[in-house]
Amino acid sequence: MSRELKYLAGFFIILAALRLCLLFPHGEIGLESLISVALQLLLFAMCIDIGVHSYDTQRHVYLLFALFFIFSLVLFSGGFVGTALFRESTYAGVYFHVYANKVGLNFLFLMAVVFPIVDYFMSRRHVLIKYVVSLSAVGLIILPLFWSFLASPMQLYHEPEYATLYKMLQLPGAGAAMPDHEVAQRLSSGTSTPATNTDAAHIDETEIAALRPYANEGGVMIIFWKPLMVRSMVIQCFIVLLLAFFLVSNYVTNKPHGAYLDKILFLFFLLCPFEIVHLFAFISSTTQTAYQSVFAVAQYATVVCLLMMVYAFDLRLRFVLSATGKYYEEALTTSPSKVTRWKDEIDTLILKVFVRKKPDRQLGHL
Repeated sequence: MSRELKYLAGFFIILAALRLCLLFPHGEIGLESLISVALQLLLFAMCIDIGVHSYDTQRHVYLLFALFFIFSLVLFSGGFVGTALFRESTYAGVYFHVYANKVGLNFLFLMAVVFPIVDYFMSRRHVLIKYVVSLSAVGLIILPLFWSFLASPMQLYHEPEYATLYKMLQLPGAGAAMPDHEVAQRLSSGTSTPATNTDAAHIDETEIAALRPYANEGGVMIIFWKPLMVRSMVIQCFIVLLLAFFLVSNYVTNKPHGAYLDKILFLFFLLCPFEIVHLFAFISSTTQTAYQSVFAVAQYATVVCLLMMVYAFDLRLRFVLSATGKYYEEALTTSPSKVTRWKDEIDTLILKVFVRKKPDRQLGHL
């Protein structure tokens, strides 16, 4: 059996195993989510294969990619938290979402993107220095955004919007029959949340008007998670800018690097907008039903992007297993100044499509 057929069989085995997991009590997990997780686990196996056959820092690049993709299994287990897992813990879902779904995922995503770019611009430095620079950069991004929630995930219950909305729901009819200024006046006297009781600052009636559409069960959940979603959007936007900077620099300088790495990072560049759509759809929806409809569409777009990644990683795997690829990767490690950037099949296709040869001039007859 060829390597491609083994990976294809592995994908369907993984998909079947994930489907069997749904026999246990779980939250809402759609077919598109199962396909996405199965594809990421397939990419994890391919990254391990590539990393084993790569040289020097390229091995670290693909092992970081592998860590990012295997983390999808951790996120998948989140669908069972509070149902099959940690049923006795009231706040298990909060802790999981903060530490795994947001901080853990964003940390690994940033490392998977930052380290290859650091390696590109600091190719002659020791790998340990590259890790120090990468970890420092990622820490400077993650810690200011998430520190208050890392220190205390219960901080989510203290966020002004959620605290205001929670107390508004305690009013008769959730304050639906009251004008905004009256609701604001009554809420300014103090607020209470399921986690704590605190005095509220002055609440403006414009805040009440903005929160009224969320005065439902799904809306409360959206407001509760909104601070984490907004911070994740900031990180995704930063990754887009960082990858855009790399892609432009790579085009301008034409500096040699691991074959197909620029194509893989370009696909990460395409993946980020879909993640931003997920997050923006969440904070823009006023009911959970509205969010789920947008999420399903965006999730299928993510699946398409992951399928393109499978193709790109397969090209990289075939390259490192070939005699030519082994020679090029070794030369790139030992004598980088003596090699040029590898022109792959995708480069050739782009040149054929967008760069047309000028027709030969016909000699005139005397």
